[in-house]
Amino acid sequence: MDNLDEAKTMLDPEFQKADAEATCRGICKFFGVTYIAPEEVKETIYRVQVGAFSNRDLANAARSRLKTLGYDAIVVADKK
Repeated sequence: MDNLDEAKTMLDPEFQKADAEATCRGICKFFGVTYIAPEEVKETIYRVQVGAFSNRDLANAARSRLKTLGYDAIVVADKK
């Protein structure tokens, strides 16, 4: 935002919702996860982490195995 009129749009709830949804879509695309819009959610989903690896190849292998078993699996890097 480089002027007051543009900055005022940030206060509009519809703009905030559209901006938040676009951000969520981008994050999902980056991680290779299917985006589900809030109105499409039919139930609460609980996810369980099934492993932690210091080697990305091992993490990818675990993800591949889970996918072959029919589970939706992703690898997320966490730097400490």
